[in-house]
Amino acid sequence: MTYNIYFSFGSNMLEERFKERCKTAVRLNTYGVLNDYKLVFNRKGDYENGGVASIIPSKGDTVFGAIFLISNEDLQKLDTIESPNGDSYYRESIKVKTKTNLLLECQTYISYPNGNFKPTKKYLNWIITGA
Repeated sequence: MTYNIYFSFGSNMLEERFKERCKTAVRLNTYGVLNDYKLVFNRKGDYENGGVASIIPSKGDTVFGAIFLISNEDLQKLDTIESPNGDSYYRESIKVKTKTNLLLECQTYISYPNGNFKPTKKYLNWIITGA
């Protein structure tokens, strides 16, 4: 079985929720650091009424998130979950630092923006609890 390193900055940081989506998910690190990006809520969710998380380049800013190991099969399944109609998120390869300053090549999802939206309290709680 082939595995991938995945960086989550949104609701997938909540390990219990993420394992429902990706059975092979194993959290590798307490957190990862993505420099020169910032967290935004620039699209309305497919499964949530409010805004959902994404990242955009932003010099000097930092995004913290969780690092997981997931199977290739689960990563392909996540492609469909994150973008059920093909127009929500796209998968991107990014470099994320670990808390021990190891630089990892990670897969993540970046939204196709369609505005600025407030996240629901439930969605925001998933992020906060997962962090």
